[in-house]
Amino acid sequence: MSDNSRHLHVRERFLTTPAGEKVVLRGVNEMFVWGDRKGDVLEQIARTGANCVRIVWTVADGTAFELAAVIDRCRALGMLPIPEFHDATGDWEKLEVAVSGWLRDDYREALLGRQDFLVVNIANEVGRAVPDDAFVERYSDAVLRLRTAGYRCPLLVDATDWGKDWSQLSRTGARLIESDPDRNMLLSLHLWWPAKSYGGTLEEAARRTREALSESVQKGLPLVVAEFGAAFTDAGVVAVADRIPWEVLLEECHRLEIGWLAWSWGGVPNQPQKDLDMAPGGRLEDLRGWGREVALDHPLSIRNTARPIRRE
Repeated sequence: MSDNSRHLHVRERFLTTPAGEKVVLRGVNEMFVWGDRKGDVLEQIARTGANCVRIVWTVADGTAFELAAVIDRCRALGMLPIPEFHDATGDWEKLEVAVSGWLRDDYREALLGRQDFLVVNIANEVGRAVPDDAFVERYSDAVLRLRTAGYRCPLLVDATDWGKDWSQLSRTGARLIESDPDRNMLLSLHLWWPAKSYGGTLEEAARRTREALSESVQKGLPLVVAEFGAAFTDAGVVAVADRIPWEVLLEECHRLEIGWLAWSWGGVPNQPQKDLDMAPGGRLEDLRGWGREVALDHPLSIRNTARPIRRE
């Protein structure tokens, strides 16, 4: 095992600081690469008290220099940067695009010197119906290659099926973690579980949410809910059956000390799901609806539950 004394590290199911303090993530996603490559909204996000930001990036569209600048700005505001490559979303065959991106000299140079306060999300939502053995083998290989290249920071691995496949993550998570020579891995679930996926009842979606989160604790898995919103629709018009039990998610994550990041801030708009824009325009004053609740007003909002991450 490599020396991780200078970096955040996963111990049992918790992310911890080098001093051993527990970190519970509370933050948001933002699609910086498609409209805010300077990270201009980070100051607005920081006003919520968020302790982390998941930085949507791509090998195809952005540069390592630009990503480094966004990461530095995020770090300067006291928020943990979690960059991810979006190129392989939904496509298992493109996992290599993301892995090769992190291994490129320019990205290695940009990230290795900043990894004392960094989590690298290897790839966003790769694959759909992926066999368990293939999921473990391909990601184990990716992790080993990143470790060999010098990445010592925590690595975050998304579930398959657009990040939703908790069953597979539950079955394979322990094997995947054991494959990491540094034992420094987080698992990511994207809770796009609307009522329509459970017979149209929000109550059943809420029950499934409680079960999955509790199961992660029972198994000791270091889970992060890295994406969620108040609803999910393909057409952009929210129906009753599109609703997601986000309040239950907040309650259970608080009770179980599970980190979460809402999707998405809104400086770069969602298309066509504009209801997922927490703050259309990007300013704190633009927060509306569920986004304002999650960021500020709900008793378990970012503002009310996020704790700063102490850096050495």
